[in-house]
Amino acid sequence: VDDIAAKTPTKANHIKRYLSAAFNWGILRGYATANPAKGVQQATERKAHRMPEADTARAVIAFLRARGALPSRRKGSVPPYVWAVAEIAYRCRMRSIEVRNLTDANRTDAGIIVERVKGSDGNLTTWCPELTEAWGWLVSRRARIWLKKPALRAQTLRPLVVAEDGSALNK
Repeated sequence: VDDIAAKTPTKANHIKRYLSAAFNWGILRGYATANPAKGVQQATERKAHRMPEADTARAVIAFLRARGALPSRRKGSVPPYVWAVAEIAYRCRMRSIEVRNLTDANRTDAGIIVERVKGSDGNLTTWCPELTEAWGWLVSRRARIWLKKPALRAQTLRPLVVAEDGSALNK
């Protein structure tokens, strides 16, 4: 287990648990008198770094911008708002549902109020130039769409990301 823990600590901890369960099974049925796996220490696992590096995120967002500029419904194109959604999601560490739930009420002078959906505490992400640009672009896009299809809504109910018909973006 120690040799395995040097390279893959998670795998070592799984093996330790399986050995311990096997010996406990043997003790209950009279095949073993003790559980030697109880003395084995758990390996220290490294936390997984789940966010992409900044240069990777910039490259993906640049790619999404380029593909969003292509005519819609053509091979290789993506919806034009995807780059802004990706920028906000990356900068605020948000899930896609959290970005889709953003409204004008989430905007403050200090930054964006992030409301988490899986029970974590919300937080405030301060403005940076990229975040300001993405937010502003989404607001202006929504205004252009709503000029064609008027929608009078209270500020708290005005979704930031809207579909082509002006309604809130669904999954």
